[in-house]
Amino acid sequence: MKTWVKSVATMILLLTLNACAFLTDTAETETSIRPTRHQAKQFSSEGRLAACLLFDPISWSSHDTDQTIIKVKQYNKALELYCKSL
Repeated sequence: MKTWVKSVATMILLLTLNACAFLTDTAETETSIRPTRHQAKQFSSEGRLAACLLFDPISWSSHDTDQTIIKVKQYNKALELYCKSL
């Protein structure tokens, strides 16, 4: 009988702890703080600069398919236009 009581007590304890986890969840709420227009613009330009410094144009080889070469050229053009406007 003691084993059964211990099992039930353990189950109640675990269910209680599990219920507390829902109350302390760190999900984003509706009242999150948004940056000002100036801050958003600054974050945007800093992020763009970082992207342009991190990402290089891609090269292709003669072994690539035509579709791969087209996609690589599209990526390189998009990167060029994105970084050109900084």
